[in-house]
Amino acid sequence: MQPAMPHFVVTIEDAFAIGGHFYSLPTMKLSVRGMLLEHFFGSAIVNAAYPQCPIALMKLIDYLVDVLDPKRHQREVRTEVKKHIDMETVALLCVLVHHIEQVGPEVPNEDENDFNTEYWVGRMEYESDFQHACELVKQLCRLCATEDFLEYIKSCEEEFISMAREFNKIKKAASGYKVKLKSLVKLVQGAILERPEMGS
Repeated sequence: MQPAMPHFVVTIEDAFAIGGHFYSLPTMKLSVRGMLLEHFFGSAIVNAAYPQCPIALMKLIDYLVDVLDPKRHQREVRTEVKKHIDMETVALLCVLVHHIEQVGPEVPNEDENDFNTEYWVGRMEYESDFQHACELVKQLCRLCATEDFLEYIKSCEEEFISMAREFNKIKKAASGYKVKLKSLVKLVQGAILERPEMGS
């Protein structure tokens, strides 16, 4: 199924089922919407939390930094990789990971012994990896720094903030939704000014 697809399960006899999901760059925009929906309406629309989600996204960032770093791979390799990667989606992934501590899912809390009630931003794995992931996002933004990528970052950050504010308004949360406005935009702008050749 596509990310954030409404669904329910019907079985005509007793069954034991295991579900799972994964992230894909071509559907990242839907994943971002799904994570924001879970953040604001999780207990009303989902019945499970996925504590490892941010770790998977951080691994995607780590992979992209590795393959695009000129110190690790030759120019031909990086050029070939860029042919198969949509840079707008890369920008969206950067924005999501950069703000991911602000989109932890709201999960059911009726049973405090239920693993689904665990807020993933409080897990040891998240705490130990998040700062490293932020540094990787900065590296990736510098590696991809071009005028086109800057426009993608601006657009993705604006879309992320717009969706968050829309959902926040629907829920009528007590406090307004706040994000680190334009922080990645400034980073990419600085990288372009410092080393204009980086996008090559």
